Amino acid sequence: MRRAGWLAMAVAATGTLCAQAPFTVTPGAISFGNVVAGTITTARAVTLTAAPNSAITITSISSDLHEFVLFNVPAGSFFLSAGEPVTIAVAFAPDALANFNGKITVTGMSSFSAAPFTQTVSLTGTGSAPFSVSPASLSFGNVLLGCNASQAVTITPLVPLDFSLTASGSGFSVSQTSFSAFTNQNVAVTFKPPAQGSASGSLTIIASQQGATIQTVTIALGGVGVDLTVTPNTIDFGTVVLGTTSAGQTVHLATNPPVSGSFQVSSGNSVFAATPVSSNGDTQITFTPSSAGSVTSTLTLAFTGSDPSCPIVRTLSVTGTGAVVAPTISPTSIDFGNVAVGTTSQPPQTATLTNNSTVSLNGTVSSSNSSFLFSPASFTLGGSKSQSFNLNFKPPSVGPQTGVITFTLATLATSGPPSAALSTTVAFTTTVTLAVKGQGQACDLSLSPTSSLDFGDVGVQSSATQSVTVTDSGGGQCDVTATAAGGPFAVSPGSFSLTAGKSQQVSISFAPTAAGSLQGTATFAATGVSRSLTLAGRGVLAPAPPPCVKSGATCAPVLPGGTISLPRTLVGSSNTIEVDLNNSAGVVASVNSITTNDPVFALENLPKLPASVPPGGSLSFVVRFLPDLPRLTNATLNIDSSTFSLIGTGVVTGATINGTGGTVGPAQQPNVGVTLGQSYKTPLTGRLTLTFGSNALGAPDDPAIQFAGGGRSINFTLPAGATAALFGSANQIAFQSGTVAGAVRFAATFADAAGNDVTPPTPPSGSVTINRSGPVISSATLANRSSSGFQVVIVGFATTREVNLFDGQFTGASGATLRINNLPVNVGTAFANFFNSTAAALFGGLFNLTVPFTVDGDINTIRSFSFTLSNGDGASAATQVTVSP
Repeated sequence: MRRAGWLAMAVAATGTLCAQAPFTVTPGAISFGNVVAGTITTARAVTLTAAPNSAITITSISSDLHEFVLFNVPAGSFFLSAGEPVTIAVAFAPDALANFNGKITVTGMSSFSAAPFTQTVSLTGTGSAPFSVSPASLSFGNVLLGCNASQAVTITPLVPLDFSLTASGSGFSVSQTSFSAFTNQNVAVTFKPPAQGSASGSLTIIASQQGATIQTVTIALGGVGVDLTVTPNTIDFGTVVLGTTSAGQTVHLATNPPVSGSFQVSSGNSVFAATPVSSNGDTQITFTPSSAGSVTSTLTLAFTGSDPSCPIVRTLSVTGTGAVVAPTISPTSIDFGNVAVGTTSQPPQTATLTNNSTVSLNGTVSSSNSSFLFSPASFTLGGSKSQSFNLNFKPPSVGPQTGVITFTLATLATSGPPSAALSTTVAFTTTVTLAVKGQGQACDLSLSPTSSLDFGDVGVQSSATQSVTVTDSGGGQCDVTATAAGGPFAVSPGSFSLTAGKSQQVSISFAPTAAGSLQGTATFAATGVSRSLTLAGRGVLAPAPPPCVKSGATCAPVLPGGTISLPRTLVGSSNTIEVDLNNSAGVVASVNSITTNDPVFALENLPKLPASVPPGGSLSFVVRFLPDLPRLTNATLNIDSSTFSLIGTGVVTGATINGTGGTVGPAQQPNVGVTLGQSYKTPLTGRLTLTFGSNALGAPDDPAIQFAGGGRSINFTLPAGATAALFGSANQIAFQSGTVAGAVRFAATFADAAGNDVTPPTPPSGSVTINRSGPVISSATLANRSSSGFQVVIVGFATTREVNLFDGQFTGASGATLRINNLPVNVGTAFANFFNSTAAALFGGLFNLTVPFTVDGDINTIRSFSFTLSNGDGASAATQVTVSP
């Protein structure tokens, strides 16, 4: 391989050559300054002059920016003789608001040099706006609602322009919307806030020439609407008694947002008075009614800010009612009758005081005779409300007593300077009286409880006892007799004596003998006095006790609405459970009926009903489940008014799996089926499942062992009246026995038409066995035969997944002598490695073995080759392949 090379030559020259420029350009720089965008300046001259001693050809003149426009440039190339000038022009036409930096480039060829010569002119200029606006934004600050504020905007044009102005934003307007100008123009912008709070907008100014827009400027507008708030916005003084002044109510005036100014309040009716209480807008309002009835008026509220001609005015609705007070007492007199000296009359007498006006009143109570007691002593009585008082008589001595109970009622009003703490004075007072009398006596009795005694529910054949306290509330000794009448009531003790202020505990018992409500009276009598109690009680029977299901020594309770489950039961047989009704109520319980609504649940050993169950007693019966069909059965157990669910499942009887119990050969398709011991009048479904347990090396599964349709589970049906299961339309289903020794086990489950499991407690099952055996050769073929050798391809299986020995026998051609006739080979390790591999697990005991042979000599001297495979359980049949014809 040859590598290409390079040949390089270099010539070096040194020195300096100076020559005069062939032409000049003046001026060398031009500044146009600020120029309104969209306009063009007057052209400025640029002169090109050939050198005095040289003619020149100008080949090009150009501007690098289109904003710099060239004029008077000769077309194409042109010639200048020595010292000859030529003038061109350049103007600036900015099209944007920006700084522009450019240049003019002039290129020419001199007669002294073959190289072109270039001169440049620097160009600068700035594009300026056609007009300016001052200020850049407007803020109107705080403006009262209903008022307005104006500010001026100055527009300064640099050229004659047509202007269009538009104000946007709620509350903003402009005094002029269009005009033409070349000098300063002042325009008024006005803000009239439409609502309280911050407002924002904008003023858009568009400048145009001959209908074309050349500049748009937008300035921001802002302002705040100031409102006057009145809190509250209505006042109701309610009802105030004529001639009195209400408590003051404060009205707060405020601007939102706060601004400086002054507040004013005026009233439209003299009964409502307004008095400022602070400089910050707080005003106190009072109501002094001059006549009865409702009065409504309006207060005018105003705020004046920096512009006295434009205040904010709001109104406040005020109302109140003048009222006349005339309370009444009922009854107007009370007679307490005879009361033992030194004791307090019981029960208290009641008097009701009614406020017939709508004014709230405060009251106090006093008595002219301390023997007459009252409660409460002070109170507040709302408008149109009533107050009850408890009145008692406690005579200090024997004989008559009289007195007057006085109820004093007053309304309260406020007076004093409203800016200070208000003082309280009584503005109205009235009284109502109640006459009272009573008689003091020597012996009296009082009871606790005072009037009645209710025993509530008491179980029949049981009893309950309560106590009554009898007190001598008179001034002397009482000999008391106690009796009970009108029912199963008893009093103990029946007689006793009491001295003044002493008490006796008396027991009253209630012992019902039958169910139902009972009443009676307990009477306590002494000379000149008798007191009684109303007695009541109900004899009751407890409801039927809830059931519990007996299981050995335990009993599981079931609440009403709950479920009682019977064991799964073969159709044609039965199962029972014991149900106990245990009375833990402490009273006699009644059981009236026990029924079911389905005859498959039979009730046995029922007691005679109705039955009574004493406290701690029990009632038992048996529920027998007699299923007539394989199905889930729901029924109802009724115990009096309580309902319980009964659930039982009848399961199939005598189900078997056909075709099992023996052995089958490997790689076969035997049949199995499912048969019932009897037919049923309802259809059933089921599922037959097989599993496999290996008896081979490593105990592997054989995926080939499955039903003919695929998988290890298959559904079947049992039509009504049939005993043989249908797999599709056939009574049996085939399965593949595979190539691994072991046991194939079958199990069947059943379900009723609703999908409920009706498999017997011991599901039907069966199995078949694939026995261990020596290897089986399915086929052997000769492959890849050549003059130097051949291969034997063997397909077969080993149910034990074990092959130890390959034993071959060569047969020579007629007259030929072979050096090797017998060829035993230990293949145990090779087969063990194969069967233990992941790939082999998918094929059970199947294998595909290729055995190569190399022939040293003439292969035609070998007629055939026969061989066997063997393991610990035996050897295969001998198989032969032909090597040479």
